[in-house]
Amino acid sequence: MMARPPTMEDVARAAGVSRSTVSRVFQNGGERVSPDAMIKIHEAAKRLGYVHNLVASGLAMRQGRQLGLLVRDATNPAYGHLHAEMNRAVEAAGRTLISVTAFRHDYGTAEVEGLNRLIGQRVAGVFVGTGVTAAEDLVETVTATPMMIVGRPNEHPQIDSVSYDEHAHGRLMAEAIAAKGHHRIAVLTAPLLYSRVFDLRMRSLVERCKELGIATVPVDLLPVELGVTRASTQPGSRI
Repeated sequence: MMARPPTMEDVARAAGVSRSTVSRVFQNGGERVSPDAMIKIHEAAKRLGYVHNLVASGLAMRQGRQLGLLVRDATNPAYGHLHAEMNRAVEAAGRTLISVTAFRHDYGTAEVEGLNRLIGQRVAGVFVGTGVTAAEDLVETVTATPMMIVGRPNEHPQIDSVSYDEHAHGRLMAEAIAAKGHHRIAVLTAPLLYSRVFDLRMRSLVERCKELGIATVPVDLLPVELGVTRASTQPGSRI
């Protein structure tokens, strides 16, 4: 028989505090709780795999009908389109989609916090449409909720995923550039933590450009507001 999920009482016993103290930490932001007690409670919750249920009693009756979607940047048209299509598909299946957006320039922390918020609402499953947090960290965060990565390559055996072929698309971009007769281009670069998808696509582009004899000039993308401008002003280069 499957073990029951940990409760506030379990966390309280493991941390050596009262249930009301645990409740104040998770429901009232730690009001009137000492820093030492808060550390003990959070450590106990993580050790036990406890996630606080944020769902009000009225919504709790709908358990199993709600699905969660985590996206990185709602202002990005790709994520906006993903959200719209996911919502349409979920509604067609008679369910409800709850979405959380992580801040686009936060490299991982906000995504994990967003996942915890979704899990705290006891969603029946979660879709992760981000390009930052490593699969290993996702598995550690989402231990008992079905999860699928959407839109980025993934080889982790414990996570289902659906994605584009970024390697092939990078090569196609290079071949299209070569067909236009360009011999020198500016290529935007960013740390791996900015986007694993972006990194894979651009590395594939550069590799194919080298094979085709096209020179590439790396240009730092970040901050995004300046990166494209820097690339477009590179002498003798195409973006």
